[in-house]
Amino acid sequence: MLKPANLRKIASNIESESIKHYLNDLGVLSIRERELQGIERLVRHFIDEQVPLKFFYIGYSMPKISKEFDLLAFDQMHRVVNIELKSQADYDEEKVRKQLINNKYYLSQVAKEIKLFTYNSDSDIIYTLTEQDELEATDVSSTHLFLASEFYRILATFASIDVGNLDGLFKVNLYLVSPFRETHAFLEGDYLLSQQQQVLQNNILTISESGFYAVNVPSGNGKALMLYDTVKKIEQR
Repeated sequence: MLKPANLRKIASNIESESIKHYLNDLGVLSIRERELQGIERLVRHFIDEQVPLKFFYIGYSMPKISKEFDLLAFDQMHRVVNIELKSQADYDEEKVRKQLINNKYYLSQVAKEIKLFTYNSDSDIIYTLTEQDELEATDVSSTHLFLASEFYRILATFASIDVGNLDGLFKVNLYLVSPFRETHAFLEGDYLLSQQQQVLQNNILTISESGFYAVNVPSGNGKALMLYDTVKKIEQR
């Protein structure tokens, strides 16, 4: 089970071998070096030690959905803060926007209020979404700019807590829309395909020869939704 981390502890011990043991004890079994560096650079901006930066879940992956979040924090008011980490100065901003929109869909099922951010550690820019799902960029390269940002205001007052096993929050049945039981939601497009579903769908859509084909995947992975969505896409061609 993934346990929440203290980001300040990670930032202050990033060069120490003990950080690997700390992360392993929390259940963080795979984290890239550039993500650790991104956390360290982000924490460096929080010069006020009164901002604790505790109880952050690192690299949580939803069961069966193949959806992962870099950083998640929850509070007692059922609010959530999501921070994605990038480390390439010229990272495609449209990809940032689409990822945050995607994250909003998944997090809206488990939280009353969602705050979405992406931190690019190379460019020192914080991205967030507007009400219209447009991307808004904030330069935080100086202390003045960082302290004046909405990002700092939210994190400085966010009382994060340990919510226990996240798998109990992110239940698969919240996301796997059935074309049969939730027909209206399907017709309205009120769903997203998981990464695994998208890979299967892309493979199907690349088939050029007619014939009968079988999709062999375990039950409970949204196979019906993927197939019906694939038919919908074919009809729209």
